[in-house]
Amino acid sequence: VGVGYNTLFRIMSGIFVPQSGKMHIPCQWRTVYIPIVPILFDGTLMYNLRFGEQPGQAKMTSENVWNICRVLGMNPALLQKDDCDVGSNGCCLKFSDTVIVSVVRALMQHVDLLLISSVLDVLGERRGVKVLRYLRKYTKNRGLPEERLPYALRRQKTVVYTTK
Repeated sequence: VGVGYNTLFRIMSGIFVPQSGKMHIPCQWRTVYIPIVPILFDGTLMYNLRFGEQPGQAKMTSENVWNICRVLGMNPALLQKDDCDVGSNGCCLKFSDTVIVSVVRALMQHVDLLLISSVLDVLGERRGVKVLRYLRKYTKNRGLPEERLPYALRRQKTVVYTTK
């Protein structure tokens, strides 16, 4: 029997509405929840990685996107293949790579509140630690380390919750 992390995350992300009580997260915060089973869309790997980028937001180069994937431990055979088809709901990828796609997609959206369920457990110890280290850098730098933004322009806040 679990302790309810996933339910809490669903309430925090607005997927569930509590029957009583309140939870307040500033409405201007961009919140992303990475569920136990990550969601991918039919199309290319790069399309899935960039899904959710904000209009008017400076786009990262494909090279920077692949560098993030490499650091997080994505299968090297997938890197640098902009036209790689992921299949229906990611069926052509290993489950661990779908998790990495979800994390990269969330980070590229410049989230303020990132909620990660126990999905990192499937990455194994070594890759799971890589992801957690990168998330630590993300919160310390107040954004993606590859952006090299002046300090004054960096995100004001980033909160990461994970069940790991």
